[in-house]
Amino acid sequence: MLRGVRLSGFAAPLLVVALLMRPPALYQVPLFAQYGSEEPTLRSYSVPVHMSIALHKLITWHFGFNGMMYFRRPAKLALSIHEIPEKYQHAFAELGTPRTWPQTYAMQVVGKDDTDGHCVFHLRGTPLQSNDIDYMLVDVAGPNDPIKATWYLRGGGTISSTITLANVGDYSMPKDQQMDVDAQGTKVHVDLSYGDYDLNAEISDALF
Repeated sequence: MLRGVRLSGFAAPLLVVALLMRPPALYQVPLFAQYGSEEPTLRSYSVPVHMSIALHKLITWHFGFNGMMYFRRPAKLALSIHEIPEKYQHAFAELGTPRTWPQTYAMQVVGKDDTDGHCVFHLRGTPLQSNDIDYMLVDVAGPNDPIKATWYLRGGGTISSTITLANVGDYSMPKDQQMDVDAQGTKVHVDLSYGDYDLNAEISDALF
């Protein structure tokens, strides 16, 4: 069975408290303010994805996979690609997307740069549920600007990502994502492309 982000009985009440006490400062960031306004009407989505992987060790291997991404409000996310081991699909779901970060990380605005009217917010996030991620750092500018995020792993290593967004109807959604994984002596580059979104359809619990 495909696993998504699943909350334990202990973690679920903590998530409810976090949702009720999300720091107002986070909603200084235009993108997250936009997501807050979209929350009541966006219940779910599914989207086909194509993943191109370059695995660097002694030599470089190239792979290409097709699959599906599923989201259900408030923060359930799952990646389904049959050729990729389940633990890596689950790890991707733990990273989340900009839409799920305020629900799965304790996010704080730690600074901002304002140059010629262009404001870049710097954020730090700590997972609300214990996993392999120690913390993440994110740079977010306008709703249409690329998002840059770096996750720092508990066992050492990093995952760096640039996410490009596009409007899908009334909603801001990932369009393309580039990731660089540097951990345990292995370097991996991933290009992830998102296809056409199916919004607010019923999604089975089994997918998460």
